[in-house]
Amino acid sequence: MFEDMKWMKIVIVVIVMILGTLFSYGRTKAMHSIYQPKAFWFPIIWTVLYVLFACSWYNSNLDVLFTLGIGLNLLWVVVFFVYKNVLLSQIIILLMIVISIITVYLLIKQEKNTVSGFFMLIYTSWLICAAVLNFTLQ
Repeated sequence: MFEDMKWMKIVIVVIVMILGTLFSYGRTKAMHSIYQPKAFWFPIIWTVLYVLFACSWYNSNLDVLFTLGIGLNLLWVVVFFVYKNVLLSQIIILLMIVISIITVYLLIKQEKNTVSGFFMLIYTSWLICAAVLNFTLQ
């Protein structure tokens, strides 16, 4: 999809990161999980995760999966923080995990890109942690 313009992959991730920040800004105190880390960790973690996601996508031809993944990521932020719909956000995060696992598998097995696969495995691990946080909201 973006073979001629690989840099667009980076631009898309940066746009989603900015939009995610704007949609969640000031709304992070609304709901808490019993396992939730300190609030200052979230911007650090998500910045690292977006960088890993962008690097993985840049070095991959799995544009459809990465586009779905980043699109669902932004949708989750809107559904969770703006609309405060916990049930729908749980469904979205489970879809994100499934797509991310498929992406990791294809990166490693089909594209033989273990570095990008490892980066996406880190992203997938955080999605699983985020799902636990999402499912244990109080």
